[in-house]
Order: sequence, then C-alpha cells, then structure tokens
Amino acid sequence: MRLLILSDSHRQIREMSMIIEKLQKDCDAILHAGDFVDDILVFQELYKNKKFYYVKGNCDFGNEAKKELIIEMGGVRIFMTHGHEYSVKYNTDRIIYAAMEKQADVCIFGHTHCPTCFYENGILIMNPGSISMPRGYKYPTYGIINIEDKTPRGSIVAIEGSIIKPAENIQRY
Repeated sequence: MRLLILSDSHRQIREMSMIIEKLQKDCDAILHAGDFVDDILVFQELYKNKKFYYVKGNCDFGNEAKKELIIEMGGVRIFMTHGHEYSVKYNTDRIIYAAMEKQADVCIFGHTHCPTCFYENGILIMNPGSISMPRGYKYPTYGIINIEDKTPRGSIVAIEGSIIKPAENIQRY
C-alpha cells in the first residue's frame, strides 16, 4: 500500500497538481494535513476513484473537515492532525504523546512547513513539509508512506523545478 502525504498548500496548487497527476495511479490514498483543505477537495472531485483524507488546519475556515482523524490502512493505525493544537512549532513531544495515547503506528502532521520523518517509540512521525511554501528546506516537499506487512516506511520527496527526487538531509526510514 502506498500513501501520498501533502500539507500546507495555501491555495498555491501548481506543485500539488503536478504531484497528484504523476502519482495518483500508484497511490492507494492521498492525505492532506491541513491548511487549505479546499485545495485537496478540487482533486477529490477530479479523481473520484481515489481515497482522500484530510484534516482542518489553523488557516481552514468554513469547511466541515475534522481537526483529527484516525485511519486504518494496510493494518496500520494512522493519526492525522494539522499540529497547531499540539505546539509542533516548538517540539514534537505533545503530538508524539497524543499518537501514543491513540495507539497509532503513524503520526502525520503539518503546520511548520518543515519536512521531517523519523521513528519515536515505534511510531513513524511525518511532517511532509509544505507543497507550496517550504521552510527549513529550499524546495517544496511531500511525503510517501509505503506499508508492507503492516510496517510503515516513510520518505520525504523534494520538487526542484520540474525534477522530483528524494530530499537531502531529511531523516528517512
């Protein structure tokens, strides 16, 4: 099973459009960790045969998106939230504790626009960074999670112009 992880598109969907168009055939689901959920809803209408999951970010107003989701995919329990209510700009302690309380195997968040991917207490922690307005990394980024034998493996991918390649200096597992 393969998941495409996006976040913080902020109504700038050029890169997101390129990524979804290229990868949607190879992905079982597309997840958006907030801040302009309306952006992903456009693609949900275009690709009705795909599963889309999304959460509300601190810049999402006037939509019905939830603040948090728990999703079961490929035998893996995924906790997804934007992260602003867990103070992720300061550290990841609170969101990791929340993921542990929810018995998650994967924790996906956004908000900081800074990509990260690591394991903590047996949980894959991923912030895909921002697909439109990167911070802490030169290029827009997104995440990929592959699930095999109920084991999630994550990677961060950068978009350099029209070139898509693994992001350097990002922890990957």
